[in-house]
Amino acid sequence: MGIIFSTQVNFAQEIDDPDFDSIASKKINQEENQFQEKFFDALAQKAIENYDRAIDLLEACKKINPKAIIVDFELGKNYKSLKNYTTAEDYLRKVLTQKPTDNDVLRELYEVYALTQNAEKAIPIAEKLATQNVDYYEDLANLYGLTHQYEKALASVEKLDEKRGFNEFHQELRGKIFAKAKNPNFEMNYLQEQVDGNSANPNFYLRLMYMYKTTNQKNKMVEVAQKLQKNHPNSVLNDFYGYQVALQENKHDEAVVKIKNVVHHTEDESVKKMLLQDFVKLAQRDTKYKNSLMQLVESEITDQEIIENYYVSEDTKKGYNVYIKQLENDPTNFELLKKVIELELEQKAYDLAYKRSNAALEIYPSQPYFYYYKGVAASQIGKKQEAINLLKEGLDYIIDDENLTLKINTELKKLQ
Repeated sequence: MGIIFSTQVNFAQEIDDPDFDSIASKKINQEENQFQEKFFDALAQKAIENYDRAIDLLEACKKINPKAIIVDFELGKNYKSLKNYTTAEDYLRKVLTQKPTDNDVLRELYEVYALTQNAEKAIPIAEKLATQNVDYYEDLANLYGLTHQYEKALASVEKLDEKRGFNEFHQELRGKIFAKAKNPNFEMNYLQEQVDGNSANPNFYLRLMYMYKTTNQKNKMVEVAQKLQKNHPNSVLNDFYGYQVALQENKHDEAVVKIKNVVHHTEDESVKKMLLQDFVKLAQRDTKYKNSLMQLVESEITDQEIIENYYVSEDTKKGYNVYIKQLENDPTNFELLKKVIELELEQKAYDLAYKRSNAALEIYPSQPYFYYYKGVAASQIGKKQEAINLLKEGLDYIIDDENLTLKINTELKKLQ
């Protein structure tokens, strides 16, 4: 007992010894310095994309301080960069248990799920992030759509409306959700609920009137028109129903004004198309409205089918100008390039067609159409041999296109 007691006393005295405290303190400081040195070296290695070396250094940090959560966070990021998503998720999940609301951790984990296209796991993370950043409601709308949770997807778009205000992009998102649902009644029921709830958004009323008109439910369309007039008496979108009434009463000038008003104030291409179809019928009966129709298409319509049907066919030169404007915004669009070059050849602008088809071939070097266009243009500007070579080369690239083959062979016969 004496020996044991003596030992305990001596041990206690050793702990209280100032020299011992100094040694312990130096050891702790030394470990801290080692930790910091290795940690910051790991950050430097990550910055130059040497992720394996960064991981080795971080593992060394863990041996010094196994409880340092920042090390697990950095390990998760490095494993993500190496596309080792399973390990990255494990580390980031571990950090999240201790920091469940940390935005940096949530964003990194969300990115892992985005890269692995794991919508189910991404949703709860995006829900947390959306409370801090409204942009994530857009992600949620898409994620809910992917997982067939269409009501929640629409609710996310409504959150975007609430935070940013209604705009064309939000309407497009709704359109994608309705298209994915593949159930016209789903969209109609949603819109009817909005209207019955006296929605502050008149665009819902417009879309619902359009749908009832296309399904020949005139009485329901009139009911919605009456609610729109009651709840939004100053909205231009009231003219959607008003133009139909004006046409029935043969008040054509009034109908044209109302058609223009709605086209100018909606981004819904389906609605615009319906309005223009009625406008075209009117212009066919009374040609005095033809110029007004063409001006409306030129200034307001982006739908390719409408432009082709109601513009290019009526005025080739103006149609060409519309295509040129579109090409400026989308210079590599294959179909647009074809249409523009075809119109240039039709208008005998052979130099332009030659240059544009040459530029098109730099983008699409194996597309036979552009060899054909360039060959035709070359023959018209006196480059006969080049035209022959181009047309023959175009034939080599054709796969199952009898019409183009015939066109090229016809041009070759003219040149030989």
